[in-house]
Amino acid sequence: MTSLSAHITNARTRLVPRRSWSIGVFIVALAVFLVIAFPALGDTRFYGIGLDATVPQLLKALGGSDSGSYTTLAYDYLDGTVDASNRWILNLWPPGVPFLLWVIMSVNGGALPIVPMLVITGIVWAAALALLAAVLIGRRAFVTLGLFSLAWLASPLLTGWTIHNGAISSDGISAGLTAILALGIYLTSQPEFAGIRRGRRLRYFGGLGLLLGLLCLLRVTWLFAALAALAALGVYLLIRTIVRTTRRRTPDAPAPLRHLTQWGVFLVGFGLVTSSWTIALGTYVHPGSYSWSSGDYQWAQLWMDDERLESYNARFLIDGEANWACDIDRAQCAELERVEVGKADGSPYDGNGPTTFSTFQRYALTTAITHPGPFIAMRSATTVEAWFAVPGDPVSSWTSVPFGALSLLTFLAAIVILAIDSIRGRSGPFLLLMLAGAHLAMIWLTHFETRYMMTFQVIGLVVIAIAVSPLERRVWHRIRTRKDPTS
Repeated sequence: MTSLSAHITNARTRLVPRRSWSIGVFIVALAVFLVIAFPALGDTRFYGIGLDATVPQLLKALGGSDSGSYTTLAYDYLDGTVDASNRWILNLWPPGVPFLLWVIMSVNGGALPIVPMLVITGIVWAAALALLAAVLIGRRAFVTLGLFSLAWLASPLLTGWTIHNGAISSDGISAGLTAILALGIYLTSQPEFAGIRRGRRLRYFGGLGLLLGLLCLLRVTWLFAALAALAALGVYLLIRTIVRTTRRRTPDAPAPLRHLTQWGVFLVGFGLVTSSWTIALGTYVHPGSYSWSSGDYQWAQLWMDDERLESYNARFLIDGEANWACDIDRAQCAELERVEVGKADGSPYDGNGPTTFSTFQRYALTTAITHPGPFIAMRSATTVEAWFAVPGDPVSSWTSVPFGALSLLTFLAAIVILAIDSIRGRSGPFLLLMLAGAHLAMIWLTHFETRYMMTFQVIGLVVIAIAVSPLERRVWHRIRTRKDPTS
């Protein structure tokens, strides 16, 4: 019978990509993506315009959407300067997508960036599948990869925001990078990971940190989720280090400080990316202000009734119950309405007093804490509705029930697996669990959109794919009752 040490030693090759197998998966996945994407764009036309349209025509079609703001900023980059009237965009969204669009339009002579963005999105998703293939072993790897791909294709949410609505937004690319990040973080808890040489492990953690920072540059919600999750991870590692240091040591027990070093390298990689943009913000974009997002106005939206949101042409906020605080505490909502409408400057809910954004926030958090039953019931119902909705439909639309139910069960199963791994002292699954939890907390406190569910669907698919893969089956059952050599 093969010894445990032999399994760990041989595991080095299992986490090293087998080039021919991985490259083959990458090529096939990219080809399938492009075969699906381009005919779909040609049939539906993009935002009511043809793919041969000009960028100004695209801007007119996009209007004030997220994608419109990204493209506006990229078009300014193309002219060599950011118009003063558009600088607010950089204080609301990070620069990742506008910069990428600018690079594309610089290369293709200012032509429409939709097709290149789709190709890049396809490359990211193909890379995710190729990396998943690299760590799977045995013939059952074909089954796992096939089911993962079918689950992605069956999701109207993932395909819709990757191929159609998200063709020039951050959603398609960030969802693919989320799959790679979730795969990388979860693999640190696998027995095979212990067989990798120390230097390679540190580079691995550093790369994961850089990837998380890159996601923050694409979607600002990742920054807030990452900061909260990393703070929780710091407490978790401190407690685990104290416990393992005081526990009776055995010769084969891992050194507790090794885990701190690995996650320290992860933090350095993350900090290099995020601090660079933070410094650029405070130095060049908005001198003296280092805030990534001026989204404090969202706390004021929580206290606007449906009629006021309708007057702002913000039906999507009503669909996502962005004014849940007003619905729960009608008396407080009416009082704030009276105060804001009576302002002398005639600019209600602008945060300049007498009710500041921080006051709106305090009232909202107090409402959630003092009315836990209605808050949990309301946000849980909205979560389920958003999960089953299709891009372009109202949040309340119930469609694609079979896949919605299956993906929801997959995500819940993944949460159970991550929670069990966290209890058993594995820091990678704990970080992944905190990232998912932080995202959900932000959505619950603000508003829902169907695309926000992609993060959870992707994490669920990746965790389950690894948990049921041959990699897990061949090694994990032999180590389950032995000393855990992993992080």
